[in-house]
Amino acid sequence: MKLVEVPKDVIGFYAKEHEYLVAELEARVQETRKLELAVIGGAPAIWAWLATHSKEISSANIVWPWWIPFFLAVLAGVRCWMLFKNIKRKSVYIKELEKILRGDGPLQGWRNHRASVGKKSVTTSAIVLWTLLILLTGLLPFMAIKP
Repeated sequence: MKLVEVPKDVIGFYAKEHEYLVAELEARVQETRKLELAVIGGAPAIWAWLATHSKEISSANIVWPWWIPFFLAVLAGVRCWMLFKNIKRKSVYIKELEKILRGDGPLQGWRNHRASVGKKSVTTSAIVLWTLLILLTGLLPFMAIKP
């Protein structure tokens, strides 16, 4: 399939745009990883502190602190979901840029290649991770709060 001929100055613009968008995608992916690590590390830290101070907390009849990790997991999960939606939108555009930049070359660009061979494992693992985090952080308060 012959692609539309694009002027060289436009190709230069597309190449810079491609470079910028790829860097932005990498930053968004890093942000999702940082959120995952923050919740995976933060929830147990909060629970450990609550467990060591459980006498004071239970004597005051305060139960809401046990729910803090759950709400953090929900908020971080929603943020990651929004980041993944943003990543997906930009990836679709980058695929189109890669088609233009490759011209008639044999390579199809990394995102086009990944799309052709399948890349669901990252999305699936993120969905599984956030589902488990939210479920676990939502269940522990029920086990920790004694009537």
